[in-house]
Amino acid sequence: MKIKWWIILIFLIPLVLIGWWVSTFFAVPEKKVENPLYKVTRGTLAITVIEKGTLEPKEVTQLTPNNVFKEEKPDKSEEVIDDDGDYYFYERGGNLPIQNFTIQRVTPKGTKVNKGDLLVEFDYTPVKNMIEQIKNELKTFKDQYEQRINELKTQKRDLELKVEQSRLALDRALENYNNLWKKIDAGEMQEDDIQLQEAGLQVKEQRRNLENTERELLIVKVILRDYSAEESSPQPESTNKNGTGTLQRAPTAPEPDPAAVYAVPKKSTYYPEDVRLEPREVVDRYLRPVVDIIQNIEERQKKYRSLLKYPQPLALYAPHAGHLFYGSHGYGGWYTNESQIREGGNLYFQQPTCYVTNTTDMKVPVNVDEININKLRKGLKAKVTPEALPDVVLNGQIAEIGEIPGARNPWMPPTGSEGKYPVMIELADSDPRLRPKMSTRVEITCEEIKDVILVPVETVFEKEIGKKVCFVLQQGKPVERVVKIGKSNENLVIIEEGLKEGEEIYLIDPFLKK
Repeated sequence: MKIKWWIILIFLIPLVLIGWWVSTFFAVPEKKVENPLYKVTRGTLAITVIEKGTLEPKEVTQLTPNNVFKEEKPDKSEEVIDDDGDYYFYERGGNLPIQNFTIQRVTPKGTKVNKGDLLVEFDYTPVKNMIEQIKNELKTFKDQYEQRINELKTQKRDLELKVEQSRLALDRALENYNNLWKKIDAGEMQEDDIQLQEAGLQVKEQRRNLENTERELLIVKVILRDYSAEESSPQPESTNKNGTGTLQRAPTAPEPDPAAVYAVPKKSTYYPEDVRLEPREVVDRYLRPVVDIIQNIEERQKKYRSLLKYPQPLALYAPHAGHLFYGSHGYGGWYTNESQIREGGNLYFQQPTCYVTNTTDMKVPVNVDEININKLRKGLKAKVTPEALPDVVLNGQIAEIGEIPGARNPWMPPTGSEGKYPVMIELADSDPRLRPKMSTRVEITCEEIKDVILVPVETVFEKEIGKKVCFVLQQGKPVERVVKIGKSNENLVIIEEGLKEGEEIYLIDPFLKK
C-alpha cells in the first residue's frame, strides 16, 4: 500500500520548523566587528630621547691595604727626596717593610655601613713580631757599638803611651846623634863615619814613628769626639741675630724619637773634617768598624720608625656611609677576585680589597646616538625607571655631555658605547631598593609643546609619498582626510591642520581588506 506524498509533507514540515527554531535558540549570535576609534584631544607633547643605562653611585671609594695608613700621601707615585738626599718613588705604604697582609676579620658583603665603621681587619702579629725582632737587633748593634768605643778608648790609651815611648826614643836618638857630632868637632872621628850615618837614619826613623803614632792618636781622638757621648766636646753658645754675643735661651727640645733610645752620638758626616788630610787607609782602620755598626743601627732605626706607622688595630674603616662590597670597583685582573677576601686570605698592599658605594646619591651614565646628541643640553630633565623596579620612577637631570664619542678598544669586546656620546644623568630622587649596576630606562625630555592637537602616530597613514591622511568617523562612516603633521615623539604626533578637537578617528585603516 503506497503512502501518499501529501501525508509525508504533513509530518515533515512541522519537524523542519521545529529544528530551525531549536537551532536559532542555541546558536551564538555573530558580533559585529567595529574598528577601534580615538577621540582627538589637545595636550602637551614632550619630545624625548630614550636610552638604556645603568645605575652608578656618585660616591664610590675603593680601599686597599695601604689605606690603613693615616698619613695623607698621593695615590699615584711621585718622586721625592729622602733624608740622605737620594731620589725614590714614593707610594703610600710602598716603602714600608711589610707588604703582605693577612685578613683576620671581615664585615659581611652588602652590609650598610656608616662612616668610621670597621670593614676589614688585618693580622697585626707580623708587625709586632718584626718590631720585637728589630728592637733585639738594635740592642745587639748598640752593644757592639759600645764595645767598639771601649776598644777605641783602650787604643787611645795605648797610643798615648806609645807616643811617649816614641818621643823618648826620638830624644835618645837625637842625643846620640848630637854626641857623634861633638866627637867630629873634637876630631875624634870623621864626618863620613858609618856610625854617624846610622845615627841619622835612626833619628829619621824615630821621628817618623812618632809622627805616625801621633797621627793615629789624633784620628782616634777625633773619632771618640764625634762618636762618643763621653768624649764629645760641648757646643758653644749661639749668639743672637744681631751678633752681639748675648747668650740665647736654648730651644725647646723636640718630642723624643721612638727609636732614639737606640741612637748613637754622631755628627753629620761619616768622615770627620779634622782627619780629611790624613791617609784614608789609616782612618778607615779605626773608623770603618764604627761606621758599619752605625749604618746597621740607622737602617734598623728607619725600619723601626716605619713599623710604628702601622696603626693598631690594622684595619680598614668606612670613609663614608653606603653599602660594602668586596673585590675591585671598575678594574679587571686576577687580583680583583672577590673570593680572596676572606678570613685567612693574603693581600698585597696595593691589591683592591673592598669598596663602599653611596646608594643614596646615584647617577646614570648613558650613551646617546649622534642623531639625538644635538637635542640635549645640560639641565634637561630626565625620568629614570629601573627595569627591576618598574613601579619606581626617579627624577633627574643632565649633568654632563661628552664631546667625543666612545672609541672601540680592539683588545676588549664591544660595549655598545662605540660611536655614541657619553651623557651623565644625576638623580634627585632615591629609593632604598636601588642597587649599583641595575639596568634602567632613561627618558630625557628635550622639549615640551603645549596646547596642540595630538593623535597617536598609528592613526596617521601615508597613502602617497608626502601625503598624510587620517580616517575620520562621519555619520557612522569612515572618511579619508588629508592632514598636516608637526613634531612627534615615539607615541604621539602633532596635527597642525586637518583635524579638530573632539573628532573621532580610526586607529587602523578601515578600508583594509580583512
